[in-house]
Amino acid sequence: MKRAIFLSVMLFFAVSFGFAEEEVQEVAVIARRWDFFPSTITVRKDVPVKIHITTVDVPHGFSLPDFSQGSWVVSSDKLKKGEIVTFTYTFPDAGEFTYACNVFCGTGHTEMKGKIIVEE
Repeated sequence: MKRAIFLSVMLFFAVSFGFAEEEVQEVAVIARRWDFFPSTITVRKDVPVKIHITTVDVPHGFSLPDFSQGSWVVSSDKLKKGEIVTFTYTFPDAGEFTYACNVFCGTGHTEMKGKIIVEE
């Protein structure tokens, strides 16, 4: 578990300090009972966002219910402890949107949410 946390934190810092491709915004997200880190993500409208997500304890999911695409979900069979899953999405609209865990992970599951702020 310590190795998974260490790798997740290192990925977060690597992405945060600009080892990202040009014109692609990269974000590292860590899922753990019963929250996401970071809980607020700020991105730019119409710029692809590559999200690297991992869990450090139990299986979790990741969904953006505010978008009609519906397929932008990381399911429990893909988001496993210690593994990093990467997916890319381009937000077409500015605003604030909720993301949430969509895999039951215990008593605090319903509060496991975060916010994505999409700026112009």
